[in-house]
Amino acid sequence: MTGLTSRQWDALTTALATPADQLREARPARRRHYRPRQIAPGTGRRPKLTLPDQLAATPIHHRHGLPQKTLAGLLGVRLETLNRHIGDIRHLLHQAGHAITPSPHQLTTLDDLHHYAAACGITIPADIKTTS
Repeated sequence: MTGLTSRQWDALTTALATPADQLREARPARRRHYRPRQIAPGTGRRPKLTLPDQLAATPIHHRHGLPQKTLAGLLGVRLETLNRHIGDIRHLLHQAGHAITPSPHQLTTLDDLHHYAAACGITIPADIKTTS
């Protein structure tokens, strides 16, 4: 998963949307062994991390080594939530035939991520504050 164009990113997100929904719907059944949800799909609490958020967080952690604790703080979710989503997305990527290869640029702090993004030509909005 290196150097995806925006078109490839959109195609990957679209391809993983249905399997991700199925995985999310199956989670309570795996955890508590009870019958499927009885409410209409798409109703209920909105996820804290969207599929594109989850899909972006996974390679940032696995490819660049940014610690999950740091990434969870950046995304505003609990560490346990991020850990579960990263595991699910890795599973879906593996099923879809995509591998995440380690990068020589390992990141340990949000400042490292900010500098790496700037070096790659990615503009960072001014209202994001990086902390270690």
